[in-house]
Amino acid sequence: MDLRASALSENHTDVTDGICMDFTINIDHASMEELDKAIAKCKDLVLQTSPLSVARKQLIKQLVELRQRLQELKEGNVGSPIVSTVNGHQFVNKGNALPERRFCECCGGLIWTIVQPWHFCRLCGFYVHGKCLDSVKRTCASVVAAELPVYESEISPEKGLAAQNFLCADCRRPIATDPASMIRPCFSALLCHYSGLYFCTICHWNDQMVIPARVLHNWDFNKYAVSRRSKQFLRLMQKRPVFRLESLNRSLFDHSEELRAVKKMRSQLMLMKPYLRSCREAAKQCLIARLRPYVHFIDSQDAYSLQDLIDIVESTASIHLRKTLDTFIHHIKQECVICNGNGYICEFCQDQTVLFPFDDNVTRCLRCGWIFHRICFDKNNGICPRCQRLAGRASERALLTGVDDFSY
Repeated sequence: MDLRASALSENHTDVTDGICMDFTINIDHASMEELDKAIAKCKDLVLQTSPLSVARKQLIKQLVELRQRLQELKEGNVGSPIVSTVNGHQFVNKGNALPERRFCECCGGLIWTIVQPWHFCRLCGFYVHGKCLDSVKRTCASVVAAELPVYESEISPEKGLAAQNFLCADCRRPIATDPASMIRPCFSALLCHYSGLYFCTICHWNDQMVIPARVLHNWDFNKYAVSRRSKQFLRLMQKRPVFRLESLNRSLFDHSEELRAVKKMRSQLMLMKPYLRSCREAAKQCLIARLRPYVHFIDSQDAYSLQDLIDIVESTASIHLRKTLDTFIHHIKQECVICNGNGYICEFCQDQTVLFPFDDNVTRCLRCGWIFHRICFDKNNGICPRCQRLAGRASERALLTGVDDFSY
């Protein structure tokens, strides 16, 4: 069901996999409110379908289209009307010349922008001649990334040409490692170092990309040749924080000093989070937005995107984080009276220097959460005076009420 293909003047109902999908919306003329309702309905229907069913795939394609249109309306970018929707691609016609040479991803021919009609998918960047539009077979990478946002975990999991019946993994054209020796005409077979599959020269342009599995297993950031399909998928996934390094490969932190440094700064950031999220002045100054493009670091301590890891190894992430954390520390400790008032005084030495959970020389009582100088806490063998005081009060209440309450 293509929501963009027709203006629906009456209920359009499709029943797939036992789920009734009923939409009464013309996506090109719908308001933001109508799109919000359609997105909510589409989400509900997705949850009612089985994970690998055809119905779920159709619904996810529709959900991608609805969200894309809503984003356009929010940004005021409603130009370049969609010419056609094919396999999840949203082809538009810009109608002006390209700054560099482009080739059609269906036939492999050069796109002569001045004399030939041409289109490109605004979701994944797929370029195609107007005459080749009906020949598009590849599913849009945005749909693949929405349906299964998971990287290939093995390093170039090659199975060989025979497993592909000597056909391109994308367009199904005949391929061979030595085309001249084959009986039938065929294309040269090129290996995609991401998927481990072989492709023809029309579907594989030797684009160079960092391979996620090589990063996770070998901390290898060299670029390798990948197919067009893989490149578009990797590009869409590159900024999504889908890696949980602590569970995937904890030894990387022992290997990389840059990664350890970023991990420490992220730990500090998580401790600053309650201050920044509850402070009106911080919200007014949009302090958290200064983390961009690493805003997701404040929501989780261990989620990384492939782009994060590339930035870490190039030291750009640590430089940006250090500068941003210094801004946060200055706000909490010096600028903001409210944030500073939520600091702690060490109850051992009674030093009037205000302590914060993200300071380097402090430790936290795991029981009551109070902050102390680490050296003071260790000298007292980790016995918290605040916990002792609270336990004493609980004992007094128990004696007075006759209730045996020793919560501390």
